[in-house]
Amino acid sequence: MSVVGLYDKGKTFVLNNITNSNLPSGKKVNTKGLSFKHVNVDNGTNLVLLDTAGSYSPVKVVNELSVLEKEATEKFMLEMVLELSDYFICVVNDFTSLDQRYLDKICRNLQNSTSKIFREVIVVHNLKEVDTQEILDHLWETQVTQIYGMGSIQRTKVAAIYPDSGRLEEKHVVWFKTNYSRHLCLCNDDSALGSQINPWAFSLLKYWLKVREDFLLVRLIEFKTVFIPVNRTFSVIDSVMTQAAAKLSSYFRGNIALSLQETEDSLVKYIQATKPIQDSSNSTK
Repeated sequence: MSVVGLYDKGKTFVLNNITNSNLPSGKKVNTKGLSFKHVNVDNGTNLVLLDTAGSYSPVKVVNELSVLEKEATEKFMLEMVLELSDYFICVVNDFTSLDQRYLDKICRNLQNSTSKIFREVIVVHNLKEVDTQEILDHLWETQVTQIYGMGSIQRTKVAAIYPDSGRLEEKHVVWFKTNYSRHLCLCNDDSALGSQINPWAFSLLKYWLKVREDFLLVRLIEFKTVFIPVNRTFSVIDSVMTQAAAKLSSYFRGNIALSLQETEDSLVKYIQATKPIQDSSNSTK
């Protein structure tokens, strides 16, 4: 499962709440490259979470190609994420046309894919500065329900721990469904409104992930030729190396050899590419 989105939207915050983790997040922390974590959601759903560097973050300009190189890197990273993941959570704040274009790119890729069973993207509207119901209702209407003419409002009852009492309570979570996406809102997590909304929104997210796992298992039983990684043991590094080599070879139209470089931190590794080897079929062109 991948959590994607533009720069500084709260992707790691969402990941932490889904998995009860404590990954570093905030203004002083930037996710680098591709970050993976094995987690067990609610003692039953084993997932490999993929957190990514936010798109459209500022780039240090050292020459006239700096911005173009950053765009090429982000395009490559998004293609890697789309290949590696089975389903996606896209985190936004105020829903802008830039967010819409980014979401549309992911949705189009999923619809055109022959290997993905789940074609919906879960969109989390992380309205982290909103702390009143009136503003939340206004943004929900103007940034979600009014802009998708073919969508429909849904209500799902889930249980979560109420922060003030520490007791398990059931509530209906309102969300919005389109043909290719599901939308739900979070608000300021430190506000009274946040304590009334966010725990149940995250509970619904977990519920969707667990339901998707069960559905994948059913599909595996019904269609023997379909293979989707669910609760299986596999090497994250091998998967990344294989996909990276295939993508780079396609870009450069030649065979790319990759090597894995260790660092002083055992949890941080770099992938280094050697010089492309020209295909003999292209040598005369």
